[in-house]
Parts: sequence; C-alpha cells; structure tokens
Amino acid sequence: MKFAALYRLGKQNDGFSIGLLLRHIYYKLRYNLNMVLDNSVSIVNPRNIQIPKGRLEVGFVGPEFVMRSDKTLLCCLGKVSVSGRVRINKGCRVYVAPKAQLFLSDCFVNSNVIIMCEHGVTIGANSAIGWGTQIIDDDYHSIQYANSCNAGFCADVRGGGVEIGNHVLIGNNCFIYKGVKIADGCVVASNSVLKQSFATPNKLISGNPAREIKDVVNWN
Repeated sequence: MKFAALYRLGKQNDGFSIGLLLRHIYYKLRYNLNMVLDNSVSIVNPRNIQIPKGRLEVGFVGPEFVMRSDKTLLCCLGKVSVSGRVRINKGCRVYVAPKAQLFLSDCFVNSNVIIMCEHGVTIGANSAIGWGTQIIDDDYHSIQYANSCNAGFCADVRGGGVEIGNHVLIGNNCFIYKGVKIADGCVVASNSVLKQSFATPNKLISGNPAREIKDVVNWN
C-alpha cells in the first residue's frame, strides 16, 4: 500500500500516526496481510485471515454518534477471506467460529455491526451493511416442538450459512438470521427482520417478518 493512501486513511480517523504506519508494516511483514488498523482494533488469530488481492481497513470513524475510543473486535478462530477493498468501521464485533468461513468481497460494513459466523457468512462485492445490523447464522440453542415425531418432539435446525449477494444494501438495525440468502441488487429497509431467503434480484425488502415490497431499479 502506498504511503500517500495510508496517510489519507489516517487523516480520516484520528490523524496519521507512526503507530498506524507501524501496525501496517507489522501485519504485512509477519502475516503478509495488507491491512490498515486503527489503534482501537483487536484481532484474535490474524493467521486465519487471507487477503490474496485486496485490502482490509478496520476501525475507522463512521457516523457522528461513534466515539473515537470505541473498540472494534475481529475474533478469527475460523477462516476469513478478503478480496478487493473491505472496510469495517468502528465499534463492530466479528466472530468466526473454528470451523466457519467468512467471505468479504469489496464491501462496506458500517459501525456497530455484529457478525456471528458459526457456519458461513458471505458478503458480496459492492454491498453495504448499515450500522447496528446483526448477522447471526446460528440459534445457539436447540429448541424442540411437540408434534408428530416418533419421539414426541422434533428439534429445530440450529444453524445455516448466510449469503448476501453483490450490490446489496442492508439498512440500519436489521436482523439477518440463519440460512438467509439475499439476491444481487436488493435493498433491505432499516429495522427489517429476515428469517427467509429472497431469490429474486433487485427487490426492496422490508418488514418484520421481511417480505418483498417492490422492484428496485438501482441504488448508490
């Protein structure tokens, strides 16, 4: 990464510092990772991050309500694959379980987003995740319902991967749960709750539970 680009990124946050430069050099030399990290960022197990071609920027200032002292955590017990330019703003919490995989492709994750990846989460190219959104691909509890199963109870399926397509806009404070797949070009309105997949591209999705509202021509 060129010094001028690194300087510009630093000015967007707390200002360029020797610490910002040293952290970039450290991760580049030790782990061969092209990353730019604010000093408030904590990364667990950076060896599980792969950036064959691209750059990961973590912990930068987002909306005005975010404090510069807010912490950002990436707990990478499983694999994290980054391609293109990926930016994760301040205050986010990202957890990838030991056998899980997180794929990030040229996307933007705004502040205070939570990603809990127990199985697999994919965020496609040119997609944006609004602040306060939660992406959770597991229930973390087994729930049983009385019905006609032989044992008298049937266990609910606990988890399933989440796939967000290319050029998808997720509004603020949305909840995206296990097994959800969102087609390319869709827009998810703020405060929506998604528990099912949406396979048709370029749709406006809204509500609790979420449903398709209308066609989307484009967004930027």
